[in-house]
Amino acid sequence: MNMIHITIIMINVFGWIFEKTRKISVFMILITIFCWTVLGVFFGLGYCPLTQIHADYLYNNYQYLLPFSYIDYIFITNFGLKVSTKFLAICSILVVFLSLYLSNLKLKSLTNKISYLIILNVIMWGFIIIFNELGSNINFNNLDILFGITFSCLLIKEVLIKNIKIKV
Repeated sequence: MNMIHITIIMINVFGWIFEKTRKISVFMILITIFCWTVLGVFFGLGYCPLTQIHADYLYNNYQYLLPFSYIDYIFITNFGLKVSTKFLAICSILVVFLSLYLSNLKLKSLTNKISYLIILNVIMWGFIIIFNELGSNINFNNLDILFGITFSCLLIKEVLIKNIKIKV
């Protein structure tokens, strides 16, 4: 499970660099954002099904004190890095949305609308991370959460429309 998770993270982070992996990178990032937002409505903000599977495996093997985020697990638990989970979450947000921007730029599918939505997503996810805990239940009275989910869904839609070419 570790290798699958790490491979997906590497594609999300570096997939824009290589021409053959750019489309895969875009779709993997969109799936990641979908999980964080849409699945996050049901399972907690920033939810990742792979992290859940991995945590279940570790829990069954007597590792009980696990963070919500796989990035936290790697850097804080495994490497003993002395940083806050919020700092790692903000770094993750910046890297994921920068990678999405660069992938779309290299694929020549970047529009002003996508650029603005990426910026809005970075801002809103920053607010979500600063003022809420990852894994927390959705409170639709929080405007940062409501706008964050809305902007994420709009971004997913726009990037899909721009990158999927259907021939009729």
